[in-house]
Amino acid sequence: MAVINSSLPMTAAAGSATVWPMLSSGTAGTALAAGAASAPSLSVAWSSMYDNQPVGPLVGQLEVQTVLGSTEVDGYSSGSFTSPSTGNYTATVTAGVDENGVQECSPACPFPALTSGGNRNIELLWSAKGISYNAQSQYDN
Repeated sequence: MAVINSSLPMTAAAGSATVWPMLSSGTAGTALAAGAASAPSLSVAWSSMYDNQPVGPLVGQLEVQTVLGSTEVDGYSSGSFTSPSTGNYTATVTAGVDENGVQECSPACPFPALTSGGNRNIELLWSAKGISYNAQSQYDN
């Protein structure tokens, strides 16, 4: 069996022509900061503004992944996010909920705290013209 990727490769230069969403300073300063506390859910805010215009992509999925030692907890949020007319968006991601909205851990598990050796990754995902994009912000402690 052979797997053939019929898509043309994109060069790194294509990224400079893409309007990338940016996490808010509040999200970066709390969810991606040293010593961030354990949490059952995280509120994530981002902006798709460019030159004071809401021209950035419409993010279709949000993922938060936190790893501490051998423990990994993921959380997803999909769909329409609030405030699209302003270019500023918010979503709440619940720990342990998969991309289909199913709670994976019972009892519910929190995102681990960002202590020594831990990391947290926030990914904003979308597709445009048949291309999948993934904007990641990560903190490693």
